[in-house]
Amino acid sequence: IHRHITFLGRPDLSDYTIQGDVMATRDGRKAGDIGLINSGYTMELLGAYQVIQVRSWQSELRMMQQVEFPWEFGKWYTMKMKVETQDGKGIIKGKVWPKGGAEPEAWSITVEDPLPIEHGAPGLSGFSPAPIYYDNISITSNE
Repeated sequence: IHRHITFLGRPDLSDYTIQGDVMATRDGRKAGDIGLINSGYTMELLGAYQVIQVRSWQSELRMMQQVEFPWEFGKWYTMKMKVETQDGKGIIKGKVWPKGGAEPEAWSITVEDPLPIEHGAPGLSGFSPAPIYYDNISITSNE
């Protein structure tokens, strides 16, 4: 089984940001996906589709949105994912940029969930028929 989820904290956490450096590789036609988990939401770079996807729990996929985002295999990227609840809605924001580059001001993807998941453990998500890598993971409270 190539799909992996690793949790890094307590399931009662909320209103936080997770950030880390990620790299996915390709082995022939086998392309890796790599991402972060925040409060019951997953944000992944999908290798075969070249998109950033944000979704609720995969086992109960009631919410999913994606945007085109061409990225390169074998290159490090920084991913940042912020989840907060505002006016009874979940607001999920994500950024991706080349590692070592300046963080963009604008979010790469923003999703509103009318039925927010208010708590959940931070974590790492990946599909690895080819090697995937994580580094410099940080979890901070939203300000």
